[in-house]
Amino acid sequence: MRNFISFYGPKIGPFCLGSMAFFGVFARGLVNLSFGALFIWGLLCLVFRPKWLLQPFPPIPRLWLESLAFYSGTLILASLTGAEPVRSLIHTGNLIILLSTLPLAWLALSQYPRIRHFSPLLYALGLAICAIMTLREADWGLVCIRAKAHLGTIELGAVLGQLAPIMVGALALALRKSQKRLMIVYLAALLASFAALRINCARVALIAAPLLSVLIFLVNWKAFNWKAKIIAALIVAMAAFSVLRDPTTIGRFAEMGMAQGNLNNDMRKTQWIQGLK
Repeated sequence: MRNFISFYGPKIGPFCLGSMAFFGVFARGLVNLSFGALFIWGLLCLVFRPKWLLQPFPPIPRLWLESLAFYSGTLILASLTGAEPVRSLIHTGNLIILLSTLPLAWLALSQYPRIRHFSPLLYALGLAICAIMTLREADWGLVCIRAKAHLGTIELGAVLGQLAPIMVGALALALRKSQKRLMIVYLAALLASFAALRINCARVALIAAPLLSVLIFLVNWKAFNWKAKIIAALIVAMAAFSVLRDPTTIGRFAEMGMAQGNLNNDMRKTQWIQGLK
């Protein structure tokens, strides 16, 4: 039993990270199980520092800890000064637990660093599966139907908004290292994420994904030759044309400026105004 724990103990955290990467796009239940196991694993490692760890934990970056502490403190302060502090603190606690994924991932990767090389591939496979599921919901057409793909529509949009730029970064890195097979995989994953974004038409994702992707592209500008830059520009132009030509998608943004265009928008504006006050 001791040998079993010594062999598999350090690998539990990285395995949970891989599960979250692969299932995070389309299977919320499995992600919750993986996150729970990762949280317990990290807590036990931090408290007991078991002997079966493969190597010592590196120090967590100070900027991470300071940023998380500041953000968590702001959430707690906002909860305490709100109309229902107890209820707000419950939601705040859940958010803070989710934020712990960053330092937990740092600790898990220290035990099995090779998972970093597999994570982009797992994300790519997850995006491909997500795209197939959302395309099926849209009857295999690129139309705005607010697809859920076994996640909530808002959750799916947030996940896609984060993962599409990760694929841009992975593509840039593969290009820099001349890894042609990986370039094809990551480009296909980008197309898959675009299909899912296009069908889900979440405003937050349609804003965040392009901006973060452009930022990553600019940071890696020197890694691209002129041919790659032209191809990237053509892909961006085609994607923009596909989104802008759909009145339904454009309407998602236009209705935000209407005085009484949508009850959900009116509720958001009321909450923003009250929050500012």
